[in-house]
Amino acid sequence: MDPIRHTVTLSREEYMRKHFETIALMTDLPLNEVQIDTLCAFMVYDGPEAEVNRFSRNARKFVKELLQVKTSNLSNRLGKLIKAGYIIKDEFTELLSINKMFLPGKNMQGYQFIIKTVTPDGREKDQERDDSGSSEAVLEDEGVTRLS
Repeated sequence: MDPIRHTVTLSREEYMRKHFETIALMTDLPLNEVQIDTLCAFMVYDGPEAEVNRFSRNARKFVKELLQVKTSNLSNRLGKLIKAGYIIKDEFTELLSINKMFLPGKNMQGYQFIIKTVTPDGREKDQERDDSGSSEAVLEDEGVTRLS
């Protein structure tokens, strides 16, 4: 079982979108397009208080303008993200923050996951190797290159 590696260089906004799309793919906490848009908008906000309170009044104003939504709509979106576990509300300060488990690295994020098959009765199949031998797949921006 050889890993497939792929490096992508993106703008800050695209980076956040790709991160949350990947997280949604990897976890049992699905995200829809609206939720991804909302999380991305808060993550790209770079006001002076963003590191301390990413969901500040200024951040919310920025996000409402960026997404062209009203306060009630943004509140509903945040409520759904809290319920899904992507955003956490501090029980003492009531400040919101993105669940640390879902925060991407500042400029780079790696991911590792394994996809397995199961037998018809739900048991995992034994790991099998391809008879062609070991090879590593490296994905480049121009296409896929196989190294043997």
